[in-house]
Amino acid sequence: MARLHCIKPGKYPSPLCNICKKTPETQDHIYQCAHHASRKQQVIALKRIEKEGKKHGINTFLICTLTKGIHAWMHNKTMPEISTKHHSVHKLVQEAYEDQNLLGWRHAIRGRLSTKWTKAQTLHAQMRGSERLAQGNIIIRLIWN
Repeated sequence: MARLHCIKPGKYPSPLCNICKKTPETQDHIYQCAHHASRKQQVIALKRIEKEGKKHGINTFLICTLTKGIHAWMHNKTMPEISTKHHSVHKLVQEAYEDQNLLGWRHAIRGRLSTKWTKAQTLHAQMRGSERLAQGNIIIRLIWN
């Protein structure tokens, strides 16, 4: 389904992507368009997610691992290897990453995240003595904004 073409066929007579003009504009294509202008915006969005995540106290390893997975999916690349440190938060992030590989990264971009991302962040917050324990919704909001 070509998104804009279906919404406003008079304004967007072609079902092709409005930017690359090569591929039908699907929900996945919006995130994966290989046109240089799209790629630039994708990188800016991922950097914003990392910056805002750190500002909200999201564990750095967690937010970087999450954005690496999304970036690899966006660019249709092999999922990168991640750190195998034995810290308890890192272990939960590794489990979340593996779960997300099974669930699919296309689902992550839509807010369907492994529950282990939130468990890892909650453990991180507890270990730091933070009052803000329930931050799973913050992770989703960071992706959607």
